[in-house]
Amino acid sequence: AGACGWEALTKDTWITITSGTGTGNGSVMFTVAANNTGTQRTGTVTIGARTLSIVQSGGSKTAFDFDGDAKADLSVFRPSAASWYISNSTNGSTSSQQFGLSTDSLAPADYDGDGKADIAVFRSGAWYVLRSSNGSVRSDQWGVSGDIITPADYDADGKADLAVWRPSNGTWYVARSSDGSFIIQQFGVGGDRPVAGDYDGDGKSDLAVFRPATGTWYVLRSSDSAVQSIPFGVSTDVLVPADYDGDNRTDLAVYRNGTWYIQRSSLGFISYQFGLSTDVLAAADYDGDHKADIAVFRQGNWYILQSGNGAVRIEQWGMSGDAAVPAAYNSN
Repeated sequence: AGACGWEALTKDTWITITSGTGTGNGSVMFTVAANNTGTQRTGTVTIGARTLSIVQSGGSKTAFDFDGDAKADLSVFRPSAASWYISNSTNGSTSSQQFGLSTDSLAPADYDGDGKADIAVFRSGAWYVLRSSNGSVRSDQWGVSGDIITPADYDADGKADLAVWRPSNGTWYVARSSDGSFIIQQFGVGGDRPVAGDYDGDGKSDLAVFRPATGTWYVLRSSDSAVQSIPFGVSTDVLVPADYDGDNRTDLAVYRNGTWYIQRSSLGFISYQFGLSTDVLAAADYDGDHKADIAVFRQGNWYILQSGNGAVRIEQWGMSGDAAVPAAYNSN
């Protein structure tokens, strides 16, 4: 009798079978798309009567990635038009969206867990989120006027949580998206600056503040509830924490008079002279190598020091008076 023919099939859009037919013995070749949702997913490939499971771990999310390709996108908010303008790194297309008011605080993050940053604003205690997954608008009351917004994934469910830090009492208020519960935690004092990030690499954002009076960072680690205090920087620095070395841990970083000072959690201290003292800082992973790139925005022009190859990328996107979206959470 002749050998039986077979075909490999999948219903999962993130799995692509590149070689999936044969007769008798053979191999199935397939590729998987990057998982930028931050949570593990399971798919299947079926060959005849046999079904094989494919488990893919969740990658760390890329901040300010509006098209889901694991690269931050050049993006600005124009107060005069209350509009967002985004240059999509996937295919070079552009998009614009009127959303918010000129006086709103920008609050972009992936609130719906689809691997794409959502356009969002904060206004006097109210959050307005334009979901990238279905185009609907979500509105929530969380916080009060005067709060500093600190949205991040505090519960490791792959979705950004609504969160604020209240300077008047040094208290964090976090609405966990995983189960609807709240975190209300006093951490910090008046005059501190909130610098939430995943400093211990457990997939959950940690409560953290910088105290200008002493130049000290205080981190409440979510992994073991220990408090870490690290002297780094001076009171007038701009705070730009991000993962600059690609180890999935937020690094302490400050900017001072054109120089970046970075305490990398895996590779140690480094400094770069890049930018002018009047530039807007816009660090993010623009080249997709899982490391934040040093970057500045200057009157409609972007200057990016790519960590992947060390080259400087210069792009015109926006105009003078625009707000660089990747600067939304700079603490200065």
